[in-house]
Amino acid sequence: MLGGLQFSCPVQRIKTKLINERYMKKPKRILSLFLIVASTSFANHNALDLYLRSHGFPMTSNGRDGNYTNEGYMTTKQQKQFTEHLKHHRITSIAEIGLNGGHSAFHFIQQCKNLKKFVSFDLGIYPETQCAVQFFQDNYGQMFEFFGGPSQRSVPEYHDSNPSQTFDLIYIDGSHEYEECYLDIINCKQLAHKNTIVWFDDCTFEGPTRAIKELVEAKFIVLDGGFLSDGKCGGRSWLQFRYINN
Repeated sequence: MLGGLQFSCPVQRIKTKLINERYMKKPKRILSLFLIVASTSFANHNALDLYLRSHGFPMTSNGRDGNYTNEGYMTTKQQKQFTEHLKHHRITSIAEIGLNGGHSAFHFIQQCKNLKKFVSFDLGIYPETQCAVQFFQDNYGQMFEFFGGPSQRSVPEYHDSNPSQTFDLIYIDGSHEYEECYLDIINCKQLAHKNTIVWFDDCTFEGPTRAIKELVEAKFIVLDGGFLSDGKCGGRSWLQFRYINN
């Protein structure tokens, strides 16, 4: 148990040569050694990373761990930007398109102390996604909901089933294809109230850029600002907008 979370912790095995009669007579010394190894692991990884790693998904902010590439990891700069911006909003509900390994979701949940509902929409094509879903369901219960499949279908379906549900923050980090980005922005308006803020990640790709430009020109959304969040994975960016006449 750490900060109210329960999770599996992959701790280095204590070498067999240390487990001898001399140490067995001194259990406190063994416990101290165990805690040192465990604390080193906690210092380098958050709870979600530890859980994913223990289930065979070594995801790192470097974008690569061994032969495993993590396309969806947040950059350190983006984490800091999100943390700073969240200070100015009292977020009680979040809808997210694009869970992947769950790192943005975990960051939001950790930073939004008044959060009561987190709904995630994701294709579910990456093997680590279901592992992340299990982590959130185990640790946050009914606060976290997950809906698989294309968001262009699942978001309208969710609204049809929950017509009065709106969200303080909508985070779109899904497809980079123009038509799908366009529909994601259009459909998410059904989940917004008049004060909802929307964060759109990876906005410099051709598809998102075109969709956002057209919807700004159509006076469907208004931009609040754009932010660069480059990291070891390469160039990254995101922007904030709001819906007009919502």
